[in-house]
Amino acid sequence: EYISRNGALSLAEAQWYLEQIASALDYAHSQGCIHCDVKPANILLDNDGRVLLSDFGIARVMRTNDDTVPAKKADTLMGTPDYISPEQALGHTVDNRSDVYSLGITLFYLLANRLPFVSDSVLALALQHVHEPPPSLALIRADISPALDRVMHKALAKDPEKRFQTAGQFCATLAQTVPVSGKGHALTANAK
Repeated sequence: EYISRNGALSLAEAQWYLEQIASALDYAHSQGCIHCDVKPANILLDNDGRVLLSDFGIARVMRTNDDTVPAKKADTLMGTPDYISPEQALGHTVDNRSDVYSLGITLFYLLANRLPFVSDSVLALALQHVHEPPPSLALIRADISPALDRVMHKALAKDPEKRFQTAGQFCATLAQTVPVSGKGHALTANAK
């Protein structure tokens, strides 16, 4: 709703929200919980610009021996197709890096006011997540630097080993590419 009303987020707003979402995900992961459905509709904003990551309805608990969890049956797609990680789409084992991918898709949407992959078919959409490279944000927004674009492409790597290994790592690396200006509580007026 916020994006519908206000359009794409500024880089400073995106950074502010990403810090909070990444912190929530890292905490959930440290407790052995994989969200499995990170998307804008599951991010709630309060009047002070703070976020709450909601809807852990399909979250999964990681096994303690290898910190991975098997996905549901291959014929059952769990998660929202627009934001699903390649490994979820394929019914493979998921871990916290699956949430990092979905967070990357979410950030893409928040910055571009559009999704990187679009299809009328759930299967075709899932295949795009598995095989297609995401479009360059720098071609969509003039204020996206090549460094920020590289960060986004790493977050959206098809192979979990090539992604950021934690949401916090994604956020910290992105922060290095965003010009410092008006972050933090200065954004709270925008959230109202």
